[in-house]
Amino acid sequence: MTEMHPKKEGVTKKMQQAAAMCGVGAMLYLLVARLMVSALVAMNAIPRNEAQLLVTQGGITLVAIFTAFLIIYVIHPVRGLEPLGIVKPRQGCGLWLFLVFWILMTTGSGMGDLATRISRQVSGAVHLPGSIWELLACGMVLTILPAVAEELLFRGLLQGYLQPYGFWFAVIGQAVVFGLLHGDFASCLVATMGGIALGLCRASTGSLVWGIVFHLYNNTTAFVTLYNEQYGIAGALQLALQYIVPTVVLVGYALNRIVTKKTPQLIRASGAGVDALAHCHVWLACVGILLLRVIF
Repeated sequence: MTEMHPKKEGVTKKMQQAAAMCGVGAMLYLLVARLMVSALVAMNAIPRNEAQLLVTQGGITLVAIFTAFLIIYVIHPVRGLEPLGIVKPRQGCGLWLFLVFWILMTTGSGMGDLATRISRQVSGAVHLPGSIWELLACGMVLTILPAVAEELLFRGLLQGYLQPYGFWFAVIGQAVVFGLLHGDFASCLVATMGGIALGLCRASTGSLVWGIVFHLYNNTTAFVTLYNEQYGIAGALQLALQYIVPTVVLVGYALNRIVTKKTPQLIRASGAGVDALAHCHVWLACVGILLLRVIF
């Protein structure tokens, strides 16, 4: 599917409104999540069991995402499913998109690790339960549900508002607020790179499909890596996910190029660029608030 982008022009009120919806959507997500946590603390209802705590945190995230989605959608509704990215992706771009995603995520992880060492922060990794049923519940909450819900809100609705006005305007606009919602500075770096990679999937194909698949792959890899670090098993699966899968995709992409002699059909980035976001004052204010939260 080909998305149309207007020629580069000045920042219009509609562009500012679209960026405002993007920033406000992120703030609503954060507000709802904080209110729910505060309510649980006030009722002394925070689970002590690790598995129950993880599931509760996942539930809070999902409720916050869908609440923000519904409120923003009511304020600024869209027509049909296409603006949300709920369409079939354009064919012939899955392999190269995965490679771009993997490179950006690997770069982001390296930057995050470096930032952690420089700041001497202690890793806040969660502890996974040993029980199979509790582990499956945590796996669902930490891998599948976020992959779908986060893509629907950030790359679907919020990037969908920005998409008509410019390729990079949309990709970076949602990626920055998405990244700043992820806690400490190192995590924000990784999440921002992930937001850019997943935003490129949406902008290039018009669909959320590849973004959800790659997001799920990334979450699953992180989950398996954490499990292997804690219990010393699943090392082969971790190796396969981290290195064998990208290698197979790279070989498949190379063979496809040799056989078909076709280059990826990239959509030429047009329309407003990243600089246009500097004129979107509500978006800037939301970014500033989120940035202060990360710093302090």
